[in-house]
Amino acid sequence: MTASGDVVPTTSIDDPRGSVIRRGRRETSSSATTSEVGVLRVDGIPLQNGRIYTLVTNNLFFASTVALDVIVGRLRFNAAGTATTASTIIGEGGNHQPSAIAYGSVLWLPFIPATTANYSILLSVARIGGSGSVSIGVTANHPTIDLLIFDGWVDPGDVGVDV
Repeated sequence: MTASGDVVPTTSIDDPRGSVIRRGRRETSSSATTSEVGVLRVDGIPLQNGRIYTLVTNNLFFASTVALDVIVGRLRFNAAGTATTASTIIGEGGNHQPSAIAYGSVLWLPFIPATTANYSILLSVARIGGSGSVSIGVTANHPTIDLLIFDGWVDPGDVGVDV
């Protein structure tokens, strides 16, 4: 705020903070898997060491062919090539399937790159418990699978205290 009480914007249209710098969209269901399979990859993402980024998916429609499977969506990265299901995991999220129907989950993860590079980020789906085949589905109520990469802020450094 200024002395007159006017609100001063903290970003402008030319300021990358908070803006989507890359995104990917898939409009078909992923392959069914009993292990882990890639679903959507975004390549050539220019990320800088010293900044914090946010990786966000829409509400993912996790599906299983049987009850009681444990399904996760994973985000993986590669700073020197194409991300695969063998690349480093940024984070994961998912749920336990109480029945053979699908449930939604949003992945919302911070990412602090160790180096400045063009990154490749992969969204994958995996069954980590149970016996069915799992996937991320596309339906009338969940028409897309989206992955957005938001530019964030300057990384202030880790000031947390392990307790």
